[in-house]
Amino acid sequence: MVSELFEAEFRHRSPKGYMALHRAVGGYFLERVDDPREAHPERAANELLLLHRAGPLTARTAGVPAATLPLLSGRHPPTTAGC
Repeated sequence: MVSELFEAEFRHRSPKGYMALHRAVGGYFLERVDDPREAHPERAANELLLLHRAGPLTARTAGVPAATLPLLSGRHPPTTAGC
C-alpha cells in the first residue's frame, strides 16, 4: 500500500523522472530475462509484471493458470517499444 502511494506521488510530481526510472528498471529486468546465463529468468519476468502491475496485461494474465503460460526461452527479439 505504501509503495503504491509513493509510486503515485512520484508519477504525479515528476512524470519525466517516473518514466525514466520505469524504463531503467524495466530495461534491467528485460536484460535478465534475455540473458542465457540468468539462472532464474522467470523471476525477472515476474518483476516485469510487478513493474507493470497497473497495466492491462497484468489484469488479463491474473486469472491464467501458471501451467498454461509459455516457458521463458531467453531467445526472443529485442523490444523497441520501451517499458
